[in-house]
Amino acid sequence: MVRTYSDIDIATVSVMFEFIHSVFPDFKFMWLSAEMKGSLPRELDFCNDKINAEQVQWNFAQHADIPLTVPRMIQATERVLIMEYVNGRRCDDLAYLRQHNIDPSQVSREIGRVFAEMTYVQGFLHCDPHPGNLFVRPRAQGSASHGYNFDLVLLDHGLYRQLPSQFRYEYAEMWYALMRGDQAQIKHWSRKLSGTDLYQLFSIILTGHNWSTIETKSLGSTSAAEFNLDALTQQQPDLFQNITEVLASVPPVLLLVLKTNDLLRMVDQRLFADQPPAVQHHAQLRTWLRISHYCLIAIRDARAAEISHRPAAVPLARVYRLVLNRLGFWFSDTALSVYKALLVVQDMFVRWQALFRRSTIA
Repeated sequence: MVRTYSDIDIATVSVMFEFIHSVFPDFKFMWLSAEMKGSLPRELDFCNDKINAEQVQWNFAQHADIPLTVPRMIQATERVLIMEYVNGRRCDDLAYLRQHNIDPSQVSREIGRVFAEMTYVQGFLHCDPHPGNLFVRPRAQGSASHGYNFDLVLLDHGLYRQLPSQFRYEYAEMWYALMRGDQAQIKHWSRKLSGTDLYQLFSIILTGHNWSTIETKSLGSTSAAEFNLDALTQQQPDLFQNITEVLASVPPVLLLVLKTNDLLRMVDQRLFADQPPAVQHHAQLRTWLRISHYCLIAIRDARAAEISHRPAAVPLARVYRLVLNRLGFWFSDTALSVYKALLVVQDMFVRWQALFRRSTIA
């Protein structure tokens, strides 16, 4: 019955889009119809869930330090899926986490690592990471090789996208330029990814922050300003028209990546909802630092591949460029690690202050 109705829905949407395009030839969202035709049948086929889940298990098999669990898929047909039962609760259930002495900041960090690995390294991305698809399962401390007292349980494997290596490289370069506030590089990679010259708006859509925060190199610092939609609307009277132009120009896979990023941001906000504002802000900074780390990995690997395949008159010249590439990554990544350690110390100090105030009031 669901399959029948989905076929009707697909046909209806296709006819509507064709009609809109015939009336408004400048309509730029015809690809949505094609995307729906391709995605919906796959999401309704449980065999596809089984294939995707097994691929994720294989991708993370060598990452014993990441507490990710994918329920075992026992059997699948198009309409029936039999899978392992895994106990747990939604990852944003703070009362449940406290009951089992699970640190929300660790949950946040490991969710971020999982999806950064998928986005920048593996290129096989789960595109629906809302809290109902991310469970936390308690474990005894030290009972698993990753050393945490919980597992992340990833559910619903119907919606995945394969991210091409060139896309991952350009996306990583764009994010790394945003972190540095390098406007020339932001313009360059924004044009590559979005196909428009609206680099400021594209940057705002990617980060969820004001352009002033990005251009002043404050995205990864404690001085980042809160996003203000009203101010942005006043500065750009054609804002919604420009948003439409950007969204119509980007490749469809990027829209799913943006959706995934927004869902992960929402999960992060909920995990730190009961923390002091300074700790919440530091959590956001650690997210930027984690993204920077994985961007550096993607850029390092892409440049190493390019150097290895580029003809070299002198073999030692290739080795020299590979060493420089590796050293550049190491210096940049070490700076990120030092800053991250500083944030951890600052968080401890803020939490102690909050506990001291509460004990004083009591």
